Amino acid sequence: MMKIAVLGINHKRASTEIREKIAIAPHLIPSYTKRLKGHFGEVVVLSTCNRTEVYVATKIDSLSIKERLKQEVLDKLDLPFYFYTNKDVAFHLFRVAAGLDSMVLGEHEILGQVKDAYISAVEERASGKTLNRLFHSSFRVARRIRRETLISSGLSSVSSVAVRLAEDILGNLSTKKILIIGAGKIGKQTASYLKKKGAENIVLCNRTYQKAEELSQRLGGKPIELANLWDEMKTVDVVISSTNAPHYVIKKDDLVRVMETRKRPILLIDIALPRDIEPEVISLFNVHLYNLDDLQRVVNENISKRRMEVGKAEAIIKEEVEKLGFAIKFLD
Repeated sequence: MMKIAVLGINHKRASTEIREKIAIAPHLIPSYTKRLKGHFGEVVVLSTCNRTEVYVATKIDSLSIKERLKQEVLDKLDLPFYFYTNKDVAFHLFRVAAGLDSMVLGEHEILGQVKDAYISAVEERASGKTLNRLFHSSFRVARRIRRETLISSGLSSVSSVAVRLAEDILGNLSTKKILIIGAGKIGKQTASYLKKKGAENIVLCNRTYQKAEELSQRLGGKPIELANLWDEMKTVDVVISSTNAPHYVIKKDDLVRVMETRKRPILLIDIALPRDIEPEVISLFNVHLYNLDDLQRVVNENISKRRMEVGKAEAIIKEEVEKLGFAIKFLD
């Protein structure tokens, strides 16, 4: 009989420093998935700023699944991972897709990330009948929860929390000069939230200049070449960074030269994983750095209303898990 399982680690179990050690860059996920498929049969790999998870459907016994996944995923690290099988996998994935397991309760971004992970597996022919049913069910459940509860009201993404943090620290953002590094999904969402907050002076920087230019045409702002990053940082009030770079984009030595010129405070908000900003920059005078772990404080202040909706959402999930159990024998 086919069994399903998931091995993972998330923001509840591990700090940003630990999570980035096993984060899988988007361009590496296809080859990673293909390799795991050879061991298990069906595989979907989900890696975001707050979690790395491997879902499998296989005929291997549960104990062997756990040990093999530990070896393949966390080979050199003794980390506080979680491991679920069968119905518990469905319950977990449904909570993840609906944003109930996110740092920002009810966040919008995670459903798109789960869909992207599934699509990547399909393209590699790594997701078969079992995981197809499981993931399609998670998409439907997430949509139902958003429709029938208020779980997504208020702050609903990492980028919105980053903007709220900048506002809490700097006050009215309409008078501030803001630099966004990264023109991917998170960068686009950050720019959109800033515009809603009245920010007028937004600078967009990306490794590929064309993407920064395209985003500036859609949302306003000034695109700059990566080569001009340091000159621009001499005059901005806040930097929000969210690239997929495998290395630090902003290093301490680079910032030392910037701070020698600007002579006033700068706010850095790093919402990337792996991190974009070298942690040691915090030792520099007038440099204030916040990363994903620090955003939890802002989240906690804005979460009370949504917590009241969790019970409704989990009742829906339990109902949907039972439906899936009747449809798929491995959940019996």
